[in-house]
Amino acid sequence: MLALASEPARAAEHLLWKIGEPDHSDHEFKGAVPRTTHALRVSVGTGNETRQWPRFHPGSGNGVFGGTVYRYALVFDLPGTAPTGIFYLDLDLLFRQPRVPALDLDVNGHRGRYYFEPEPMFDLGAVEDEFNPIRSSQHRRLALPASLFRAGENRLTFAAVDEPPVVIRSQNVGGAGDAGFFYDALALSHDPEAVASEELRATLQPTVFFPRTSHGVREECQLHLAYPVGWPGGRARIFIGRFTTEMAISRPAEFGEARYTFRVPPDLPAGEARIELLPGGTRRVDFKPARRWKLFYAPNEHLDVGYTDYRAKVAEVHARDMDELMTVLRRHPGYRFNLDGSWIAEQWLGSRAARATAGLAPESKAGRIGMNAFYCSVATEYPSLEENLRNLYFSKALERRARVPFDFALVSDVPSVSWCVPSLLAAAGIRYFANGGNQDRGPM
Repeated sequence: MLALASEPARAAEHLLWKIGEPDHSDHEFKGAVPRTTHALRVSVGTGNETRQWPRFHPGSGNGVFGGTVYRYALVFDLPGTAPTGIFYLDLDLLFRQPRVPALDLDVNGHRGRYYFEPEPMFDLGAVEDEFNPIRSSQHRRLALPASLFRAGENRLTFAAVDEPPVVIRSQNVGGAGDAGFFYDALALSHDPEAVASEELRATLQPTVFFPRTSHGVREECQLHLAYPVGWPGGRARIFIGRFTTEMAISRPAEFGEARYTFRVPPDLPAGEARIELLPGGTRRVDFKPARRWKLFYAPNEHLDVGYTDYRAKVAEVHARDMDELMTVLRRHPGYRFNLDGSWIAEQWLGSRAARATAGLAPESKAGRIGMNAFYCSVATEYPSLEENLRNLYFSKALERRARVPFDFALVSDVPSVSWCVPSLLAAAGIRYFANGGNQDRGPM
């Protein structure tokens, strides 16, 4: 949604400036995140914009960067007299972390807020994208009324704001911390003939979150508003089937967008909903509940003999993990764990007393321990068919000797699965196969 809509772009629209190219890559931007609470200032027209503008903008809840608001300002001149019409800010952003901040955009002291709903990105825009399945991108075209601008010097100040304002310190494959966005390109154009719309727009967005409350399970929904400059806020009444709720809707900024969360019963049917805005009138919108997902968590620890350490040390590290796993399963029968290769079981069984390993078979039969039928993950296109078959020898022997069940195989890390693999697994009675290969040697 855009806060201010207008007619489609016409010949009168012209580009004022552009920084970076929208190519799903942030390689042009060389600036570092400033370690100061003062706004970073970059002047447009110097030729140094991409060297000064940081590629990354931390969210205000990013604990690695201090859990504070970082402001980046672009300063540029507009010649002539007071401008008319609409300015269009085109933003191309990349998202590599779990949390997606909102954008606080300050135009010469007037603050707006906008939200993002990025789509999955299949390009590899940077090295870190190879291992990041949640990488995504979005292009947004924000229509800003000319009343926010002036002749002479103008300033656009960007801030990434996390909602809710929770500070989390973590590391992930997408970069430092859990919140922020990366700049792909920024551009500003002007259409002096366009006319801004004063329409107040509203939609309902069900989510996939179903929290348990004192009233049972509820589905979280959001009321999304796009509002123009001057909207005062007010109240909203929402009618969805037999469900009704009312809430205050204060504006988070002078213009832009707002989101308000409420909860509905989980069994509401899809259909028409009614939104009454006071002031603002009534809107009828479609309501379609989100799908309720059941997530299965399957923990394991990767087996990589020789890459992480010497073989003997890797064997002992995994054996100690197995010792701890048996203790955890006695205390927490609901826990589950998967071994990344049957080599782990072989090393553990060979280095521990029988009484310490006696629980392997019963825990496996109970479904609390899963074990990769492959001895280890290999680049399956290099071995012969016979060698790939022998990668199953230990698991099949353990299955016969101790009645340890094997119903799945996996190849992790190594990005290689030959066409013969499903056939040889089926012939060996293995029902399931999972492939979690890296993408640094080739895209999946």
